[in-house]
Amino acid sequence: MRTLVLDWGNSSLKYGVFDGSELLDHGRMTDVTLVDLEPWVHGMNVEAVVAASTGPDVEPFVASLQDDYQTFILRPESTVPLHMEYTTPETLGMDRKAVAVAAAVARPDQYSLVIDCGTCITFDVVAPGRRYLGGSISPGLQMRLRSMHEFTERLPWVKNAPDNSAWPGKSTHDSLWQGGLKGWQLEIEGYIRQMKQEHPHLNVILTGGDAQYFESTENLGIFADPFYVLRGLNEIFTHHAGT
Repeated sequence: MRTLVLDWGNSSLKYGVFDGSELLDHGRMTDVTLVDLEPWVHGMNVEAVVAASTGPDVEPFVASLQDDYQTFILRPESTVPLHMEYTTPETLGMDRKAVAVAAAVARPDQYSLVIDCGTCITFDVVAPGRRYLGGSISPGLQMRLRSMHEFTERLPWVKNAPDNSAWPGKSTHDSLWQGGLKGWQLEIEGYIRQMKQEHPHLNVILTGGDAQYFESTENLGIFADPFYVLRGLNEIFTHHAGT
């Protein structure tokens, strides 16, 4: 079945077209309205539409497609193909559920650590048998850089890497960037090392918009996949379509 997966955030829409579990096409849109999307969806040659949103209310939009497509909305109360060991699953973000499902389906017999580098960094742990163990949430790269500006009187907000930036920083801009970046990178590396000590064959997946900035000086066995949320949403739909 060809499926269009839509992942709405507060500022953009990411989409993927799947045939079964194979990702055929993908993209990202900004400044798009739900009214604009309906004719676009009708031109996508798909049989099903899956939606998840942390931004706009997509219920009316998806309802308008029900006569022509099989539809599914991932809601906080939606069941997912995981054995939850999280004490408040109703509060678990949809993106975190999606990446955990993607890892559980891809490597059902391994421990997996999924690191999503967005506004916040989320670390999610999946154990063999599709057991979701939980994880952690901490400030992302841009949040770290912005907070140093907003919580001080004179430090600037460094939004991008200064030219030829390297450790140790040779200017205030450079030092702020290096402080935000190095702290962010070392936190990620620390989680990976700790988990690899406990599970040497750990499956590590790095995803999210800021994953491009991650560079390690050692081989940590990281698999980068920018479409992991979309893959997980597709797998959740497959689970519901088959039940």
